[in-house]
Amino acid sequence: GLVGGSHNSMYTMWQPGGQSTTGMKNMAEFGTQSTLLNEMRAQGSNILDTLALKTIWSGTGTTLGDLDVDSSHSLVSLVTMIAPSPDWFAGVHGLDLCNQSTWTQSRTVDLFPYDAGTDSGLTFNSTDSATNPPEAIFRLTGTNPNNTQGSFYGNTTVPRMATLGFVRTSLTTPTSKTTTRKAEIANATTATAEMTVPARQTVCTGRATYRVTFTALWTSTSHPRQYPDNPHWSGLVGGSHNSMYTMWQPGNHSTPGMKTVAETGSPGTLENEMRVQGSNILDMLALGGISSGNGTTSGNLDVDGSHSLVSLVSMIVPSPDWFAGVHGLDLCNQSTWTQSRTVDLFPYDAGTDS
Repeated sequence: GLVGGSHNSMYTMWQPGGQSTTGMKNMAEFGTQSTLLNEMRAQGSNILDTLALKTIWSGTGTTLGDLDVDSSHSLVSLVTMIAPSPDWFAGVHGLDLCNQSTWTQSRTVDLFPYDAGTDSGLTFNSTDSATNPPEAIFRLTGTNPNNTQGSFYGNTTVPRMATLGFVRTSLTTPTSKTTTRKAEIANATTATAEMTVPARQTVCTGRATYRVTFTALWTSTSHPRQYPDNPHWSGLVGGSHNSMYTMWQPGNHSTPGMKTVAETGSPGTLENEMRVQGSNILDMLALGGISSGNGTTSGNLDVDGSHSLVSLVSMIVPSPDWFAGVHGLDLCNQSTWTQSRTVDLFPYDAGTDS
């Protein structure tokens, strides 16, 4: 998800030629937002507002949210991982939304791929290859890196990969030189020449309780190839959360908790990882396992307007590190709580056992 915020000139999130911080490294390599946000919070008064948006789960799409700026914090820095990739990202750094004492009404910025300088992989699906010592951040082009194996090698011009659109949505009455306004941000990975800024997303109100039912359909008829002697499922585990937390997603590395669930079915480490997230988590769910390939287990899970996303996983047993589940499933649909929804689950490899 797009992450960053508004700040003054004392803070630099990233810039070409600079070294990546730990937060930038984690964002560029894994897509995780928390370390970068913690780095920003530690800056104190240098930061006015932060933003963490939902992930776009395909090569094209849109995500948006609000960000405050003021006369002392008119600069904006935002980044999002390009996934899958070794350590590539797109974003803006120190973009000033104050133009000669006037707040920008609207602006669209083309985004191009950058390398965080922390992983030496050359292609989107490269295996991990830590850059030691780390290199400076640089823009990816058809000749940089100059290696024929590179995903962008030979391009005369690397096309933009996304756009950032800023639209002013409110402005305080200026009683002094200080003004404040909100910029609605749209991060659209699109190949079209023009982008229409979408309407603001609205939030569901109140608190809702859902009955979560996990129905296993793994049988020798449905999956006859190498069907095991003792097929079963570990207990479904997960919870409801906001966009600041990512339990798992394709293209990311597994946390120790996800590794333990996927390899052994044990939920304890993953549950502890969720608990330390504090207010990012609303409710947790841990259901009993299913003792055969097919069967049903169910339980209740609470969501609210700030925690409308649900992530749940269950180990496929026996297997090396395979699991099924959902990640960041939003139960709020344009300010209305979903009445009911069924999601097909498919097998994933946690990437921790070969």
